[in-house]
Amino acid sequence: MACALQTDGQLENDPKNDLVCKPHGIKAVFACMQCKDTLCCEDCVVTTHQCHPFKKLSVLMAEKRASIENYITLLEQTKLPLLKEQMKATENQLARNEIDAKEARKAVLERSTKLKSELDKVINKSVRKCEEMAFENESKLTVYKEHMENILTEYRQKLSQVQHVIDEGTVEEIIHTTKNLPQPPVYPQYPDLHLPTFTAGDPSHLREAFGTIVISTSEETTDESNNTPTVVREIEELD
Repeated sequence: MACALQTDGQLENDPKNDLVCKPHGIKAVFACMQCKDTLCCEDCVVTTHQCHPFKKLSVLMAEKRASIENYITLLEQTKLPLLKEQMKATENQLARNEIDAKEARKAVLERSTKLKSELDKVINKSVRKCEEMAFENESKLTVYKEHMENILTEYRQKLSQVQHVIDEGTVEEIIHTTKNLPQPPVYPQYPDLHLPTFTAGDPSHLREAFGTIVISTSEETTDESNNTPTVVREIEELD
């Protein structure tokens, strides 16, 4: 006889079914709990499945139906509405996607125009400064060169006179000239020049001035009671 049998009524009151016990080929009226709901007939209870816990098929079917109904209720009342909400949120994000991209592109181009304008100002100012220094240096060097040319002309004349005395002068003239030789020329001080050079700056500073793309990523929370997407902010490096 069975050791643990849940009948919930007499066998003759069971609902009619077409389930058959495979070992004995007769109508199954029980399910063996120990053997994973294996269908059993009255003979199985006292033979193959002796002392196993059983449930009457009507009881088991009622439990299975209740389990399936609970599953359907869970889907219809919780899971599917949540899925619809997520689909609606996705549709809204699709609508926002192109708008957000256009706004970001617009901001990038506006910033680019602004920086190009500022960069042009810096470039023009730097070029103008180079030209001003070149003009100033040219003026100083021109004056210095003219001064040196004047000294050279003056001393060439003096040397010519001294040479003439040596070649054709009298003894008295030579003696007099020896005592009155012109002093060597005093060279003027070389002008103080401002020579421009260019040192390239760190391009990363330009990146910082330009800005970065901020990426907002939506992550679904595992808490179904709060399906609001979380936002994570990350910085994308510009290569």
